[in-house]
Amino acid sequence: FELNGKMNNIELFRLYTQICQYLSNNYGMYIFSTGLGYCCKDDDENDFLKFNILIHPKWLVNIDKNGQKQKLPRSEHRNKVTEIIRETTAKILNNQNSI
Repeated sequence: FELNGKMNNIELFRLYTQICQYLSNNYGMYIFSTGLGYCCKDDDENDFLKFNILIHPKWLVNIDKNGQKQKLPRSEHRNKVTEIIRETTAKILNNQNSI
């Protein structure tokens, strides 16, 4: 998202909580507040958001060319969740930039 190093810890935390709220409200995901889910500045160069999520299997599908839902193989679950989180983050950042 080309925002590395441009946000302070408070801004990162606000973004993290907005993403968590969106995922919970729109996807019914459960975000766990543990050592596996947090945000911070790793060092002067790297900011990161880390999530520990419980997701319903109904979101772990692809739509084929006939419009049918196909279950993803287990090996692709992480990629699908990452895709959902990236899309959510982009929506939130776009909304912030348009304000």
